[in-house]
Amino acid sequence: MTCLIFDLDNTLYPHSPQVEADFANRIKNYFLDHLSVNFENEGFNWEKASVNIGAYLDEIFKGKEKQRMEFLNYICDVDVSSFAPNPELNWLLKHLPHDKYIFTDSTLRHVHDTLNQIGIDLENFKGIFENVDSGFRFKTDLQCHRCFLAKYQLKPEDCILFEDNANNLRPAAGLGMTTVLITPQFRNNVSATHQFPDILTALNALF
Repeated sequence: MTCLIFDLDNTLYPHSPQVEADFANRIKNYFLDHLSVNFENEGFNWEKASVNIGAYLDEIFKGKEKQRMEFLNYICDVDVSSFAPNPELNWLLKHLPHDKYIFTDSTLRHVHDTLNQIGIDLENFKGIFENVDSGFRFKTDLQCHRCFLAKYQLKPEDCILFEDNANNLRPAAGLGMTTVLITPQFRNNVSATHQFPDILTALNALF
């Protein structure tokens, strides 16, 4: 049985510069207000830190799981009210005869808020895997994907992963998943079996 695995942000809804900016500002504000890290200081290079964000946050929050959960909840509390409902996607998800999952680096609350805003029924999904389920690992980390597969007892060769972030597809492809990159422009040298401009086009083409 083929399993359909969906990233949430910029995959189940179109890319939103407004929401992306909200995420970025929340990260910066938390770092400044709670960790005394100023992104404008020459001694802090966010671009360098973000290349391996998981390891960077592991170092900052070592032994501080409660604060790391606070950080995650804060940065994921973004305003999703600008998203438009997508009844066509909801209908399609409801009628596709596959087990479906959400695999996200964000929080369960953010998933619920977003699905509610875009009109996607929670019942369409057999499971929702949030960041805390992987021990705060990110999808760029192979172990995060292994945690996901283990939680739902899935075989990678039975899975199709839909993602907007090509870096998150690399470990999935390495494990043997079919990978689908959701991108407005075709990209070369990425670990994607297929590429489509949006999730509706992808699902209609593949199924």
